Amino acid sequence: MIDHTMGQAIYTAGYAAMTASLDVRYLAPTPLGVPLTVTATVDHNAGRRVHVTAEIKAGEVTTVDARGVFITLTRDAVARIFPRERIPEA
Repeated sequence: MIDHTMGQAIYTAGYAAMTASLDVRYLAPTPLGVPLTVTATVDHNAGRRVHVTAEIKAGEVTTVDARGVFITLTRDAVARIFPRERIPEA
C-alpha cells in the first residue's frame, strides 16, 4: 500500500518514476478489519530523484511511516513501460 500510494502521489505531481529505495518504519500494530488511511506527499526532487514520505493511520494512530526515493524515467523508458494513456503530457 505504501509503495503504490507513493507512486500515485508522484504520478499526480506529474512525474513518471520507479522506486529506488523505500524505508518503512512500523510504529504500532496495524489492525485488521478497520478502515485505514494511507497518505503520501512528494517532498522534493533533486535531479532525477524524487523524495516522498507516506504513512498509514488506523483512526488517529499512525501505525506506519515511510520515506522513499524514486528515480524519474526518461520519455523513452516511460513509453516502453507504461500504456500510452498513462503517459503524462509535458
